[in-house]
Amino acid sequence: MAAEFIDDTETGSGLYPTKIPGYADAADIQEALRLYHYGSTTIPTTSDLNGTATSINTKSVAGHLKSLANADSTHAALTLNVHGIANTASLATETYVTDAINNITDGYSVLAGDGIDWNADTDQFDIADSILLVSPKEKINISATAATGTLNIDTITSSFNVITSNATGNYTINVRGDSTNTLNSLMQIGDSITVVFESPNGSTAYYATGYTIDGNSVTPKWLGGTAPSAGNINATDVYMLQIRKISNATFTCLASQSKFA
Repeated sequence: MAAEFIDDTETGSGLYPTKIPGYADAADIQEALRLYHYGSTTIPTTSDLNGTATSINTKSVAGHLKSLANADSTHAALTLNVHGIANTASLATETYVTDAINNITDGYSVLAGDGIDWNADTDQFDIADSILLVSPKEKINISATAATGTLNIDTITSSFNVITSNATGNYTINVRGDSTNTLNSLMQIGDSITVVFESPNGSTAYYATGYTIDGNSVTPKWLGGTAPSAGNINATDVYMLQIRKISNATFTCLASQSKFA
């Protein structure tokens, strides 16, 4: 039986390089299927089919499928530079982590390491009470927009707000998480946070006349016992607010105003 490539090329260089009987030949369904699947009227041996793609006719469906299977096996065995990962052996799989935890002989307290404590009551790791902070850095939000109206301190972004232009009017300091998150939602009862607001004055002494948390008014307890009634001319006023959550949406606020010039 004559044979020709289905892609109508002499060498099978087209998109579908497998064979079919010649169009002028009488039909023989078994030989036609052998040609189509194996690229030959001779069926490869079992060892050929289990071997490499080159041990069977690559110009066939069987050869193409074997090439795909070999490529998949090769890819599965790779550990270096796979999909942009330098070394997949460095990845911690769920099994790896589970086995590592199950094989721990020293206990979670030793596994925790420096600055971390194992809390046996809640089965979780906590920041150690004795942890030592050495020169920790804080993010500062700096704005050139002059203070006036309501000024938001978004604690998710920064708890330290600095304005570099002279105030143009009295203002209200509002402390929140951000435009979509309340401070109340970010704090547990018993939590405390300290925020700082800094604004300069020119020849007119503007100052903070209102204080709110999540838009709700609070009355701070002032350092020295007296709330400020003015700002400081040609100086920078710095407000420090220590906020403690004592119950849901209820806060105690300790405050101070300091002059820097």
